[in-house]
Amino acid sequence: MGMSTPPPTQTPGRLQPGADTELDRRREHLHAELLALRDEGLKLRKADGGTLTRDHRAYLQKKLDRLNAEARTLQ
Repeated sequence: MGMSTPPPTQTPGRLQPGADTELDRRREHLHAELLALRDEGLKLRKADGGTLTRDHRAYLQKKLDRLNAEARTLQ
């Protein structure tokens, strides 16, 4: 009996190696933007003393809405 090669594993948040279609690149870019937005939100919350100000919350929501609209075009 021959040994079979296990299937490649996928790192969470990353596309499989060789995923080079335009759609895959757009999805990966969108994922990176979402992670950056999360980091930005955490930094703003810390700067705001643990709770986002209304302005910061609205700012982050506007950015999230834009990313969600972009994500809908990728489906």
